[in-house]
Amino acid sequence: MQQVTLFQIINYNLFLLSPQICHEFERFSTYLPDLKVAVFYGGVNIKTHKELLKNECPHVVVGTPGRVLGLARDKDLNLKSVRHFILDECDKMLDSLGKRQA
Repeated sequence: MQQVTLFQIINYNLFLLSPQICHEFERFSTYLPDLKVAVFYGGVNIKTHKELLKNECPHVVVGTPGRVLGLARDKDLNLKSVRHFILDECDKMLDSLGKRQA
């Protein structure tokens, strides 16, 4: 497994929006040509994501909580070098877990 140097992980609760967020980062690659961005979410074979992490070493990861957690637990996504961790729509994540109190 290659060492992945991550600048950011953005967890977004809705897998439908994760690719759109990833696309916005890819637009930055015009100005940052070496920037590699990857998006991870359920519904895609996890082996595909593991291979991408092994071979392409993204700088920015955008993903849903379950998929990011699964990749981290399986030690395919190394979190030691994360500089920024963003939980977008955290309130909705807590609601979906039933952890948020009124």
